[in-house]
Amino acid sequence: MADEFDCIVVGAGVAGSSAAIRLAQGGASVLLVDRGNPIGSKNLSGGVLWGHELDRILPNWWKEGPVERPVTTKQVVFLNKEDSLTLSFKANEWSEEPHNAFMVLRARFDKWLAEQAEKAGAMVVPGTNVDKLAFDGKGQVTGVMQAGETVPAKSVVIADGCNSRVLINSGLKKREEPDEVVLGVKEVIQLPEEVIEQRFNLGKNQGLAGEYILGYLQNGVMAGGFLYTNRDTISLGVVINLKSIWMKNVYTREMVEDFRTHPHIAKLLEGGEVVEYGAHLIPEWGVHDMPPLYGNGWCTVGDAAGFVFSNGLIIEGMNYAAASGIEAADTILEAKKKGDYSAKTMRAYEQRCNDRFIMKDMKRFKNMGKVVWNERMFSKYSPMVTDVFKSMLTEHGEAKKPSRVHVRKMAKKHKIKPWELLVDGIQGARYL
Repeated sequence: MADEFDCIVVGAGVAGSSAAIRLAQGGASVLLVDRGNPIGSKNLSGGVLWGHELDRILPNWWKEGPVERPVTTKQVVFLNKEDSLTLSFKANEWSEEPHNAFMVLRARFDKWLAEQAEKAGAMVVPGTNVDKLAFDGKGQVTGVMQAGETVPAKSVVIADGCNSRVLINSGLKKREEPDEVVLGVKEVIQLPEEVIEQRFNLGKNQGLAGEYILGYLQNGVMAGGFLYTNRDTISLGVVINLKSIWMKNVYTREMVEDFRTHPHIAKLLEGGEVVEYGAHLIPEWGVHDMPPLYGNGWCTVGDAAGFVFSNGLIIEGMNYAAASGIEAADTILEAKKKGDYSAKTMRAYEQRCNDRFIMKDMKRFKNMGKVVWNERMFSKYSPMVTDVFKSMLTEHGEAKKPSRVHVRKMAKKHKIKPWELLVDGIQGARYL
């Protein structure tokens, strides 16, 4: 092991491994550590990697890496106790290489990504818990603390995910409150490849990503669902607003079961076997309570920084992780050239994030939670929307009514007041 690394990267998810690859490619000595053994065994997400940020470090990652199916169909579904309304979108260009997005299974993909960091020249050490940053008397990072010992480095990239142990133990961040995070709970269900293609009307190199608004949950519980088609498995899960289940004797495992056994979903999964189960905290603090992004010799990237975007139609995190990891690496490579790892130099990382889509999205959509986690969206609007379409599409044996009449009737049925429609409509237009 080197006497002192140019950089230690804590966390071998998409953000950490992207940073390690870029650093090693730039000639820096890098140590990439992760608490999982093997790497990827503790990493979890819904499983859609949007965009091509990884092209900057691995031009052929989507050909060489263990990706599943490309996203060629995107669906948004209002799912209620008995009815469902599906909005489905297909784009021809999504079916063409290099494709817009891919389903991935993180245990496989992150392991491969860490291997690419090792091939680039990084030292990769799995099964290692980093406790906190090590500082000198002037507040400059000197490495990381692990089991009471200091592993020396000139800089550190903090990429250990939501509820970052390194940030909290280093006094740089407080622990999250229930309203600052949501919980993703996921099952991977095995089905034959040909069965998946038949049930979801897919070709060999086609995939479906579906997001669900769960409008049938009781007691004000708010949760969304997702269903993604892999090669021979289905990624199925729920994203739960923790504040909405607090002190209500609601169990997350039961919510996953309710989603999986819903008539709309159960027929798609018939004959499948659950082969993987996991849960993952997802940051929702945004720019309102974002931890510091940089300091004297360190940067915060990916989920640890809160770089996750959701608007109810899509949820993205891995593209922000890769982008922020690369920007942090470029900042540290510049610091290495200068021989200066002070906060003044590391500040360039925040500016890089501001100049790219990373912080632009975080700032532009900073109030998105007011729309996504509006209780009326789940308890009232979801069943109202399906009822409106059912009423409009059902033959009643009487004169047809204009759509506004159906909307008013169903709004009254679900006890939605006119001022609620107005306020929520204005918020939706503003924040979406």
